[in-house]
Amino acid sequence: MIIDSNPMNLDPRIGTDQASQRIHQLIYNGLFRKTKNFYIEKDLLENYEFISPTKILFVLKKGVYFHNGKELTSKDVKWTFDTLLSSDFKSLRKGAFKSIKRIDILGKYKLIFELKFPDSSLLYNLVIGIIPFGAEKEISKEPIGTGPFVFEGREHNVLFFKAFSSYFRGMPSVKKLRIKIIKDPITRVLTFKKGEADLAVNCIPPDFVKSLKGIKSIIINKSIIIKSTPGNTMYYLGLNLNDKYLRNSNLRKALSYSINYKELIKFIMKGHARRAYGLLPPEHWAYSENLKKFDFDLKKAKYYLRKAGFNNISLEFKCANKKVSKRLAVALKYYWSKIGINVKIKIYEFSTFYRDIVKGNFQIYPLAWVGILSPDIYIYTSHSKFIPPYGANRAHYSNPEVDSLLDKASEIYDFELLKKTYRKVEYLVSKDIPFIPLWFANNIVVYSKKVKNIEIYPSGEYYFLEKVSLRNEK
Repeated sequence: MIIDSNPMNLDPRIGTDQASQRIHQLIYNGLFRKTKNFYIEKDLLENYEFISPTKILFVLKKGVYFHNGKELTSKDVKWTFDTLLSSDFKSLRKGAFKSIKRIDILGKYKLIFELKFPDSSLLYNLVIGIIPFGAEKEISKEPIGTGPFVFEGREHNVLFFKAFSSYFRGMPSVKKLRIKIIKDPITRVLTFKKGEADLAVNCIPPDFVKSLKGIKSIIINKSIIIKSTPGNTMYYLGLNLNDKYLRNSNLRKALSYSINYKELIKFIMKGHARRAYGLLPPEHWAYSENLKKFDFDLKKAKYYLRKAGFNNISLEFKCANKKVSKRLAVALKYYWSKIGINVKIKIYEFSTFYRDIVKGNFQIYPLAWVGILSPDIYIYTSHSKFIPPYGANRAHYSNPEVDSLLDKASEIYDFELLKKTYRKVEYLVSKDIPFIPLWFANNIVVYSKKVKNIEIYPSGEYYFLEKVSLRNEK
């Protein structure tokens, strides 16, 4: 298997980059795990119960073992969260568990989470991997979990795993798994053409998909299979609402209406994407059908620009030195020139670019939200109390009605009411345009024909690897 980036940290309490979180799914289990339809299901849990809005009883499954042979108990769960939330432990994941007041052990397999306040998002965040009691910093390099694969080590850019024979869901069919990190996209494609890789999930760019079609593998003499299915990685344009121009809602409407989204998807994503109107894809249980939609309409774009009262303005588009971002910059410069707006493009290395975004040093930028599961993403991106450095509301967006709804949503456990509340939030945010949604990228999975039981999750999860098998070759 090949991946396109290096997992930054194999400690599930710390690693937040996509590569790390995918590898965590091979090594660890959480109290819950994600499903294909944006819900969660019990993973290490036998059962759970809300004793009150601020007390949750968790009952663990019996007979679950860590890779070191020790049985999972309540002590391991308590240790995982106590260490994560300790004052001297540094992790960007702490914020997701800020509602936890304390964890009390009731028995070998029972424990109670007592919360400072009701938190409807907490269960979604409990997909984080559980580590053994007493594990310290060494787990970032020598991880031990209860997951389907045991980490055997690393040599340069290759990670080695073996199937865990005592895995509580059943030992994986693939007994040995080698994951190679290849950062260059051309090299990744050539690796497949030579028959030196069996599987790649979302690391073959749309540009290169066509070059793989019909190719016969030299070594295994089997066709390469390519699947492109709807995903939930959402690309968007971030807008600075503190800016003297972009604080004007009519200008934001003009910018939105002047983009030819179908062309962008066709030429930049080679058709491997679909139009986005908000943070959540249409399949999500909280998706609203009533979102305000600003589809391409040049007449409306010119109308709202006149209404904004601006003439011959110039805006700065800041992006990272990546192919998709650079192509997008050129396309937007062309689209916006059609309504009389000049665009200055500034390209930076990603670290410099991202530092400026967090500091609010931008007018317009492109980024993506990866693998959104819970609608509480709107809390961190749209609530006024989560303006950086406290959250990801980089637009500096503020709407008192949205704030009030989001405050209520965090305390709602009734599913239908929660769904209704978030749908109202989605509508209001879409109407205000603190960001411009572009597209949801497809999941592009490339694999050799000898690989069976490929199951593609919307956010590209690796859970399916515990069920993958290989055809016997003759």
